Amino acid sequence: MKKNYKKLPTAKETLDIINKPWCTSEDISILTGFGETKSAAIKKEINDELRNQGFRVIDNYVPTDRLIVYLNLNIEYLKKVSDIVSEYE
Repeated sequence: MKKNYKKLPTAKETLDIINKPWCTSEDISILTGFGETKSAAIKKEINDELRNQGFRVIDNYVPTDRLIVYLNLNIEYLKKVSDIVSEYE
């Protein structure tokens, strides 16, 4: 059986998603291409770590800055690629 892969976002789409203070499981799914279960697990892992550090969390969201670190997103690279693509559009 052939596995269907989700289309990953472009650099601009990624920047649009991370250009807000909080992300949902759906945002995580779009960024990673993972399904709903894995995306929710990532959100839970980040929020559990924050709870262990003494922070209060909002269960339906994860702080975008923590998600960026978790996914190791290179924002400067994304901006550069987005700018290059914009020049040719």
